[in-house]
This record gives sequence, C-alpha cells and structure tokens, in this order.
Amino acid sequence: MSTLPLYWKLSSSVAEERLDASVDLVSNLEQFQLDHAPEPHLNGATTDESTAEEIDPSRDPKSFIDSMTSEDVRYALRRLTRGLASPNESSRLGFAVALTELLSRLSVVTASQVIILVLDASEISSNIKGQQLRDLLFARLFGLNCLVQSGLLFKTEPLPTSSISPSSLRDFQRTVNEYLSLGERKPWLKETAWWSLLGALEALHGSQVTWKSEAAEFASSVIFREKDEWFPEKLAAVVKMQQWFPVLNWRDLISPTFKDGQVLSSLSLVKVATILREIATETGEDEEGLKLPRHHRIWRPELHFAWDVLVSQYSNASDLGANVGARGGDIREFFRVVVDESLLQPNSTPERKFWGVSVFRLILARAAPSDIPQLLTQNFTKLWMHQLSGKDRTLNKVAREAVNDLKLVVEKNPEVAIKVVLALLGNSGGQFDRLSHTKIVENILGKADEAGVISYVDYLIDTAYSAEGEANSPDAASSAARRKWAIDQLSGIVRSGELPRSDNWISSALHFFIVHGYFLVKKKNKDSDVELLRRAPPTNLSDEIHAACRQQLYSCLAFLLRFHSPKAVLTLPPGPNEAPKVNGIANDGESWLAKTIRVIQALERDERHVSLLRDETTEDGDVRKAARKALKRLSKVSSRLSSGLELLLQSYILRSYDPDFDAVELFQELTETSIDLIEMESAPSSTLKGKEKGVSNDEDEAPPTPIDVILDSLIGNLESESAYEREVANVVFDFICQDFEESSIELLLTQVARRDPKSEDVEDMEDEESNDSSPESVGDAPELESDSSEDGSDDADGSDVETDQDEEVDPELRKRIAEALQMESVLEDASDGDSQGKDSDDDDSDESDIEMMDDDQMMALDDKLAEIFRSSRAASKNSKGGAQRQATLFKTRVVDFIETFVKRNTRTNYAIKTMMPLVALAAASSRDEDHMSKKASKVLKTAFSKTDDLIDDLDVDLASETLKSLHETARKVHGVDVSSVFNPPSRYLVRNLARAGKHDLIEKQYIAILNDYIKHKQSKAPVQSLEDFIRTTPASAWRLRTRLVECCKPGEASKVFRQLQAMRLLKDLLISASAPNSGVKEEIPDFLASVAAAFSETLSSECDPKDSNMSSAQLREVLQHLSAIVRKTHNKDANDIWTADKTLSALLIKLKEEKKSKPLNQVIDGLLKVIGVESASKKSKKRKQGETTSAPTLPNAEESTDVASQPKKKKRRERKE
Repeated sequence: MSTLPLYWKLSSSVAEERLDASVDLVSNLEQFQLDHAPEPHLNGATTDESTAEEIDPSRDPKSFIDSMTSEDVRYALRRLTRGLASPNESSRLGFAVALTELLSRLSVVTASQVIILVLDASEISSNIKGQQLRDLLFARLFGLNCLVQSGLLFKTEPLPTSSISPSSLRDFQRTVNEYLSLGERKPWLKETAWWSLLGALEALHGSQVTWKSEAAEFASSVIFREKDEWFPEKLAAVVKMQQWFPVLNWRDLISPTFKDGQVLSSLSLVKVATILREIATETGEDEEGLKLPRHHRIWRPELHFAWDVLVSQYSNASDLGANVGARGGDIREFFRVVVDESLLQPNSTPERKFWGVSVFRLILARAAPSDIPQLLTQNFTKLWMHQLSGKDRTLNKVAREAVNDLKLVVEKNPEVAIKVVLALLGNSGGQFDRLSHTKIVENILGKADEAGVISYVDYLIDTAYSAEGEANSPDAASSAARRKWAIDQLSGIVRSGELPRSDNWISSALHFFIVHGYFLVKKKNKDSDVELLRRAPPTNLSDEIHAACRQQLYSCLAFLLRFHSPKAVLTLPPGPNEAPKVNGIANDGESWLAKTIRVIQALERDERHVSLLRDETTEDGDVRKAARKALKRLSKVSSRLSSGLELLLQSYILRSYDPDFDAVELFQELTETSIDLIEMESAPSSTLKGKEKGVSNDEDEAPPTPIDVILDSLIGNLESESAYEREVANVVFDFICQDFEESSIELLLTQVARRDPKSEDVEDMEDEESNDSSPESVGDAPELESDSSEDGSDDADGSDVETDQDEEVDPELRKRIAEALQMESVLEDASDGDSQGKDSDDDDSDESDIEMMDDDQMMALDDKLAEIFRSSRAASKNSKGGAQRQATLFKTRVVDFIETFVKRNTRTNYAIKTMMPLVALAAASSRDEDHMSKKASKVLKTAFSKTDDLIDDLDVDLASETLKSLHETARKVHGVDVSSVFNPPSRYLVRNLARAGKHDLIEKQYIAILNDYIKHKQSKAPVQSLEDFIRTTPASAWRLRTRLVECCKPGEASKVFRQLQAMRLLKDLLISASAPNSGVKEEIPDFLASVAAAFSETLSSECDPKDSNMSSAQLREVLQHLSAIVRKTHNKDANDIWTADKTLSALLIKLKEEKKSKPLNQVIDGLLKVIGVESASKKSKKRKQGETTSAPTLPNAEESTDVASQPKKKKRRERKE
C-alpha cells in the first residue's frame, strides 16, 4: 500500500483528519520497518568489519539511516522533516505530530541523526527573505520539540545493531544551545523557545540517563551565565529548575540578584515584580540594580507562561518548601507586591493593567478560598470599579470576565461570600455597586449563607455607629453619608429575595430602624431586651438620619407584607373563593408589624434611657390606648374582615409614633369602627336588624357600615406617597374584599368614574354661592348696583373687576407684579381700600403716579408684565398637568384594588358591576393614562377568562344591560383592542346568561349587532365580538344560523364586502359547531340544505352577467368559504346534501366555463373533487382518450423513419401530445 495519499491529509485544516492520517501513516511505516529490519548481532559484533563501518552511526548518519530503514521510512523521515518548514500552519502541525509519533516507535535512529536532519532542513542562508526565515525558524523549533517529546533524546536502550546508545550528553547540549540560539535570534520567538527548553529540562528530570547531573550542570551554567541580566523566561527557569534539580548551588547561580537563593521569598518579590513588568529601559539598568533587556517586546494580551509557573508554586503544596522557603511568603503577599503595587499602579499603562486583571483571574482559580478576600486590594478594586462603570472603558470586557470568575468561586465556596463583600466595600467606601454601576455586591451577598448575612448585618450596624463626627466639622458630611449608606444597605438586604432568610438578622435590622427612627437614645441599658440599647449610643444623629430610619422601616415592612413565610400557619377562615396567603408573618407565627409595635411599646416604657422623637399629646395616648383595647377584642374574633381591620389598626398605631403623623381623627374613626364590627360579629342577627331599623327611622341618613369606613381609609392610603401605606392597603383589601356590600362597590367604583369638569365647576360655584349668601351680602347688593349704574359705559368692566376680586390671587404673582411696578405701598393702600373703602383722593394720587411715566417706561413696564403673566400661566398649566398625572396614578392604584376584588368575586354579581368602569379606563386615550389603560385591559383579559367562573344567583337584568352596554361602547370607542377589552367580559356574561337559560336575550343582542353590520354601510358594530361569540360559544351562537344564511344571499347586505363577511361568519359557525363538545353537532345535517341554497343563489346570480356584481377575487373568496364548509361537513360514507344537490355542482361547472380565471378554476376543481363531481373538461378529455385508445394505428415505414430522424426535443413533445 502506498503512503503518499496520507501526506496530503496531514495538511488538512481539520484536526481530526490530521490525527487520523498520522495514525494511518505511522502504522504503515512501522509495519514496513518491521519487514525490512535486519537481524541484530549479539553484543553489537559483526562478521565483517567493512559492514560494521558502514553501519556505524557516528561516522555517517545518513548512510546509517539508509541502510537501517526501509525505503518508505527513509522517505517519511526526510519529507516530514522538510514539511516542518511549510508556511501552512496546519501542515506544520500535522507533520510535527506524525514525526513525533514515528520517532517514538523507531528503534534504529539516534538523536544525533534527527538533529542533523532538522538542522539541514532548516538551514538559514544569508539572503533569505523574512517569511522564509520565519518558516525555517519554526521548522527548527518544531523539529527539536519532536525530538524531545518523542523521548528519543533521553532514550537508554541501545540500537539493535550496535551497543551505542541512541542519545548522549552531547546531543542534549546541542539541543539546549539550539533552543537558546532561537530565543536570542528573534524577540517574538524567545518565549516559545524558552518554554520548549523548560520542556526539555522537565523531560531530563524524569529520565533515567546516566548523564543527568552533568546535563543539569551544563544547562544551569549556560542559562545563568549572565547573572545580572534577567527576563521572565529566565525567572521561570529558576523556579522550575529549583524544583527539578535542588542539589545545584543556587545561591551562587542566581546571586547577587537573589542573594538568599530563593526567588519567591518576600525579600525578592520586588525584583520579581520588576522583571515581570517587562518594561525595557534605554540603559538596561533598573532602580533595583537589575539588567533588563533593551529591546522592546511586542505586547500580547496573553499572559507570559512565567506567570503560570510562579502561581503554580503557591497552589501546589508539594512545591512550597522548595521555592517559597522558610521566610513565609504566600500568594496574598505575592499578589500585593508583584501585581497590585506593580502592574495595577495608577500610573501603569492599560496594557500592564490588563495583565494585572488577567493575573487576578489566574490566581482566583487556584488560590485557597480563605485567601480570596485578601486579593481584593485597593488598587485592584479601584481599577475594577472604574472599568466596570461603562462599556466604553478599555478594560471593561476583561473586568466583567473577572466578575463572572468571582461569582463562580463564591458559588462553590459560599462561606467566603461575606468576606468578599466586606473587602469590596472596605476598599470602595461602601459604594462599589453605585460607582461601578453594577450589582456585584448584591449578587455575591445573595450567595452567602445565613452566618455570613448575620455578620454583614453586624458590620453595617457597626459602620453606622462608628461613623462619628462633630456637628460642624468637615467630617460631618462624610459621617452622615456613611450612616446613610449603612441604613440603605440594611434595608436592601431585608428587601432582597435572594438571601437566606432568618428571623434573627431581620429582627436586628428592624430594631436598628425602630430605635433610631422613633427614639432618641440617652444612654445604654445593659439589661434591655433590645440588643442595640446595650451598647453606647451614637452621637450627632441628624433629623435626616432619623427620618431615613423610619422610611427604610416602612419599606422593609412593605416588603415583608408581600413576603410569604413557608413556616407560617394559616389562621384565617377560608373565604368563598381562594383564601389569601398569610404574608408578613415571621417563622414563630407573629406578624412583623406586631413585633415592631411590641418593641416600640417596650422602648416607650423605658423613659430613663430613650425618649420619643414625637411631641406626644394626651390625645395621642388616648387614641393608642383605645386602639390597643380594640386589637385585643379583634383578636378574639375569627373573620376575614376583623383580620384586615386588625392589620390596618396596627399600621396606624405604628404611624402614630411618627413625628409627621397627623391623621388622628381617621385613627379614632377606625377604632370606633372596630368596636362596631366587634358588636356586629358578637350580637345576634335579629338584634342587628333592629338596630339598623331604628337608626334608619331616627336619622335621615344611615351611618356608614364598618366595611365602608375601612374601604374609605384604604382608598386614602392609596393617595399616600409612602409605599408602606399603599402595601398595607393592598393587603387589607385582599382580606376584606369578599365581604363587600352594595355601598362598598359603589364607593370603590366611584373612584375611577370619569367626571365632567364643567358640571363639577358649576356645582362648586353653586355650592360656594349658597355658602357665601348672607344678609350682609344681600344688603350690599343695591350699593354695588347703584355704583355700577352711575356710569353705564363701564358696566362690563366693572363686572370683570368684581370677578377678579372674588378669585384667589397667587401671592407669588402679586409680589412679582409689585416688584415690577415698584409701587408696593400703593398696592397695599389699594388692598386696604378693598376692605375698608377709600376716597377719591387716593384714586387721584394713583392716577397721577401712572401719568408721570413716559411712553418708553410704559412700554418697558408692559413687556415686563407680559413676561410675568406668561410665566404664571405656564406654571399654572404645569400644576394642572401634575394634578392630572396624580389623579391618573391614583386611578391606576384603584385598578389594582378592582383586580383583586374581581379575582375574589368572579362568582358573584358584584364582578359584573366592575366591567363598565374597567372598560372606560381601558378606552382612555390620553398619554398620561396609557399605563392605566393597559392595566385595565389586562384585568379585563385575565380576570374574566376562566370558563368555570359561573354565578349561581345571576342578576339577569344586570347581566343583560351590561352586555348591551359593552356592545354600545364598542361602537363608540376607537383604537382599542376589542379582543382583550370587550370579548373576555362578553364571554363571561354569555356563559352566565346561557347557564341561566336566557338564550333569547343573548340572541337578541347579537342579532342586533349582525343586522347593524350587514345592513348599514357606515356601521361601527363590533363585529370582532360577534366573531368571538361564534368561535367560543357555538351552542349559543347556533341560534344565529338562520339569520346568517339570509345575510349570505344576494341583495341582503349593504355591499358585497359585508356579504362576504357574513359567509365567513357562517363558515366559522359551522366549523365551531362541528366540534365534538359543541352540543349542536347533530343539528348540522338538517341545516346544510339552506346553506347550499344560499350559496347556489349567489353563484346563480354570478353566472348571469346582468346580475353579477363580484370581482374574480371576491368570487374566489366565496368559493373558498364554501369549500371550507363542504370539507368540514361532507360525509364520504353517506349521500349528503353536497353530493345529492346537482344544482350546486352544475353551477360550479358553468361558472368555470364562463370565468376564465386560473385561480378561480383551481378552487372550483378542488371543490368538485371533494363532492365527487368531475368537470366537463375532464370528461371530454377522458372521452377523447377513450376514442384514441379504442382504434390504435401503427405508423408506416416512412412515418417511423421521419420520427426517428426528428430531434430529441421534438420527439418528447410528440410523445407528450
């Protein structure tokens, strides 16, 4: 078998193909050599001296190879050696692999012979070009590597035909010198050459040659000949050779640079850093006395292999004793000196900083977990933050890769997460995430264990306590900022959903907020149950810090109210629907809000050590006392309403300790409501009826029910800027919404109802007039009338002035006008005259002052006044816009209430009442109302989509009127997604009305939509609702079948398009009714006759040119609808209407003959094929074919000759014909 084709595959760009070719080639060559090898002579003796001389490898290596190897092996050795100089990188790799494997299997060649072959194949002449020089240098390097990696350089078995060893010390010395020569020839080859040299030294260390010690001494003497010149490759050689050959006199070899003979000792790290920085100098001398290379090495992003060599000494425990020494260096010290204080200095180049981050990643993967926090040094942390802060940073990519590496290490070792966080925060002033624009600290903290989180909470509290500073000192601002950061961090970890939760550290954080949010600590209390009071209190806490503690406490409680504890026990009775989850409960079953109030009450009693920040009044104490009594009584009542009220009262008790709390009246009202609720829960129903009846008789208006009072309070909470109050409102609403009454629904829906501003203004004016009317104003009316009647020409102006006086004037506007006029005293006199009256002399003086101004002054005054009024008008407009946005935001929050209410009450009539208000909100078109509109649409789409939500005691009138209102509204609004806004509630109402047996009402509603859509050209009927009705409720839509068939007939629709739409609806109805669970599938066969008649009538009119009014495309659409109906309803096993009706098939055949449209004919052919009827054209073709086949004729000789002589294309054409 020839091996030549295998050499081509060695140059393949696919690694697998190269390896396969190498295996096949070496296997064949090995077999050839076995067949050729001569019999070896004992002890290397031969019978003929001439023969011995011919085969002596030391005298003529080439002749020895020729005589001892087969022809194919000789060719392979020469071709593989020459192939190493190929400019193709794939060829070089493939040939090197094959040569290495071949040398490892041959036993008849020596190292010296291979060296001669390699040097001859890579001989460099003086006039060689740059690319050729590069290829030859690589060929020599690869050839030497093949020699080393094949093991031939250190082979100890003698040759088969001689006692001479295949390797020698001389071969090793020559190899080392060649490696060093390659490294000195080109700077870009130096690192690779020295890496190969270290590979040869490692192979020497693992070999069993007799000349190992001499080789080691030779290598050390050659490598360390220049004791003052150092570079990274030489440094790596020292470290590795100290490990492999410790018996050498290293103190003499590497001194005076490393006097103690230890490269990685703490005293030598500064010099190591200088060497690894690889900065060339003009003089070659460094400040440490090192002689560095003068040439400038080309920078590469890949780390030098010396870094890996040095770092591996710290990660490999077996190497510590040999290289680190007894002086106690470790990887943390190495990183600090060699990386942080060298490569990562602020004045370092971006290239060196890139190396520094890369070394950090290298060490991070190998360092012990306990050493990782010490790697986050100050220079590295600052560089890291800066590079992470923007994607346009030079080192942003490698910095992010370092982040991913750190996250992986923390995931594997969660016990170091908190130490890493503390290190990052300590070197960044606690602002690592903020300055780097990332969430690294938050993410790493999320991987910490419970003990780590507790340590972090203690650290934050210590930070807040230790940030001391005088009130007026320069450090006061930084102290306050430090405390503010600690407070924000405490709140952040409580509100983080990624941390392992524990009541211990959550309580510690909440206690900090409670103590410093509501109290002023006077002195510590060693016996207090609150741990914070056992330590010395912090000084100079500002009001801003106190307010921040309160705000963060509210934020934490708002989050905890949403957080569901799996260990909490459900104590509430289930409602008619799904019971809400018990949120905001600690693991011991007590709510976090109750825990907070209990701690505040305990601190309130300790007046000796703490004092409340709020200025307490007797009214505050009385209200809280009454609320606590009400809470005790509510805890004995087990109902959803009482549980919600209990939570609401607790929230108000907590807020009552806030210095800014001013809702005492509402607090009292809630307390009274709780008392009424307790009486309602405990009293018999007959007693309650009597009380309600008595109240209605004694008073004109009954007092609001407890649930209405609670709801009104919750709606008030929605207007608050505090997320805590709004979250409390949402939680309480979820408790009580299933107990709503009629008045509660009206109160809730009133909040989102659209009001007419004009009518409101008129009502407000009427109320003001009625309130302002008094005997005095009536008595003054004649005087005003007489004054105005004195000068009839100024009647209108006087009315305007009076109107302006009645309106409230903006004080800021008044001040600006006064400054412009510079007549403040005159304006004050004028204002006094408005209330007390002024004589005409004052008016004359004012007029005289104005008359003293010239024209230029008057023009300047006019411009200034115009600017003032213009800015005032803009400010007024902005304030109105802000008020509008606030109103929209409030309605959006109310929509959340309605969504919760609908989900809890979808099986009650109350859910129907929410439909139209939600539709009105969804149809809002203002830009500010976009979010509210989308949320309302989402509620309509999701809340009414469940098919099993059916009302047992349906209010038929309410459902029918709501369905009618939905359809009427759908006609009026534009730009609204009907499928998500109107269809879901319509389906909900249809299902409930159908369950109640009110099919006539449903049919009436949708027949009206159908008639409006078909009969009127400009109709805006919601046909999408009709389509959805047909597709989703086929049993109810089946009642529309007769009217739909009538609409499909010619002349019924206002235009052809509407007729086509009626056919499409009829098709959808038949397809939906054909479903197995439709309930009307059995009625379809009896209905198909009328369908066929309607389509036949349409097709008949289209066959008549006088009555035809459809285009070819429209007619094709008609046939497509008919085809879909036929395919869905055609019964192949029975003679149904489509097969029996000959009129329809005849019309189709006639239509095909008259309409010469290819797309139309294709539809007709498909339809005829379905019903089993062939068109006339196909019948005629078959008849002609029958006539042709019945009387076959043979061509005569002349005709056959003519056919044979015709071209092939013509023959094929005739055959086809």
